[in-house]
Amino acid sequence: MTLMLLEVLTQSTIAIHPGVASYAVGIGQIRYFAWVIPATAFFLFLSIFWWAVQRRREREAYYRYELSKRLIENPARDHDSVISWMRDQNAIQDQRHRETLRIASLVLLAGGVGSLIAMAFDLDEGAIAGWICLVVGAVMFLYSLVVSFRTSGGES
Repeated sequence: MTLMLLEVLTQSTIAIHPGVASYAVGIGQIRYFAWVIPATAFFLFLSIFWWAVQRRREREAYYRYELSKRLIENPARDHDSVISWMRDQNAIQDQRHRETLRIASLVLLAGGVGSLIAMAFDLDEGAIAGWICLVVGAVMFLYSLVVSFRTSGGES
């Protein structure tokens, strides 16, 4: 399908207006606008993803607020259970942060390795981007391991 479309584009002419000269549309002219659709789709995905993440965070914050308000207002509960619940919530939040950091570092590592493999036969100034991704990803991953080791008291 794509091959047929490219073949039609390279051999077809498009009339601007009846009676006016037509011009040929070739691959050379189409490639300047080939980035528009993927870029639009990418930024649309990012906006929807970010909206969904923020919506989830807002909902979780509201539920935490309501639950903590009810726990504090309830005189039958002892305050130690409320404090332990708050510590558990902080521990869960720290664990999510470490997991996010690990995933981001692994994505950077993969991007750096992929860039270096792609540029293996063309070693010029462009290879520095692959090395930067690789080193930053490795440092982030090691940092997340050190932080998780330190917070668990050396048990993990």
